[in-house]
Amino acid sequence: MTRFSTLIAVICTTLMSIPAVAARKLEITAVYPTRLVQGAPNVHMAALGTDFTSGLVVYVNGIAEHTVVQGSTMVLFTLPVTPARVQVTVRAADGAISKAFPVQVVAAPGTTNPAPIS
Repeated sequence: MTRFSTLIAVICTTLMSIPAVAARKLEITAVYPTRLVQGAPNVHMAALGTDFTSGLVVYVNGIAEHTVVQGSTMVLFTLPVTPARVQVTVRAADGAISKAFPVQVVAAPGTTNPAPIS
């Protein structure tokens, strides 16, 4: 065996012994409450999902909200006021971002222009 082929064999053996790193699956699977009233103030919410870690931030319609990570599958956050449309995403400290999760928003009772359902 030549030095080159020996080197290649050592590199291949070394690479095969390195454990594979699992791909992140940062995902929102549910948001509670599941239905919001447009204009409602200080709505406390929870997002459930996978691969939540310390430093994760919840975004509602692209705006960061105060976030409390409860574990790898749940975060808590508060909406100061409920907009007409709500799309929730989470962003990890390493930059990974989930797909948007829509939450239904309904018009406040007695309003003449109902909010679009998102």
